[in-house]
Amino acid sequence: GVKVNLDMEIPISFAANRLTFADTVDLNMTDELDGVNYGTLILFANNGFPFETSAQLYLMDASMNIIDSIMPGVNTIDEAPVDINNVVIQPKMTKLVIPVSENKITSLKNAKKILIKIKLNTINYPQYVKIYSWYKIDVQLVGDFNYHISKKE
Repeated sequence: GVKVNLDMEIPISFAANRLTFADTVDLNMTDELDGVNYGTLILFANNGFPFETSAQLYLMDASMNIIDSIMPGVNTIDEAPVDINNVVIQPKMTKLVIPVSENKITSLKNAKKILIKIKLNTINYPQYVKIYSWYKIDVQLVGDFNYHISKKE
């Protein structure tokens, strides 16, 4: 058998440097992207956690091979400011602009899955920070696209 002793303080307290979470999601955007030439995705993140977060989205084919990435370069969501006790004072808004070229539209149409990778860094690493139940992050993704509309006679 397994014997475990757990000494735990709630709220949880930890430090992280490049802690990475990854997940895949099925994707089928062929019909939704018909007529789209190019555009921009805008990610608004109102971060209420004391973590600096970076995100990357990868498009994958049916064999789980990465065929393209969605977000260019480093995409950092700023951490919420904290007081002298490392408790979040207020959420921090970050706006990430993601250009979607004609080539990206083609990649999106061909992709069968999307790989989401999120990396977390606690502020003042390696100092521990507490995570409270009221901490949250609100994310909104907005699209602005150029469409080709053909008139059928």
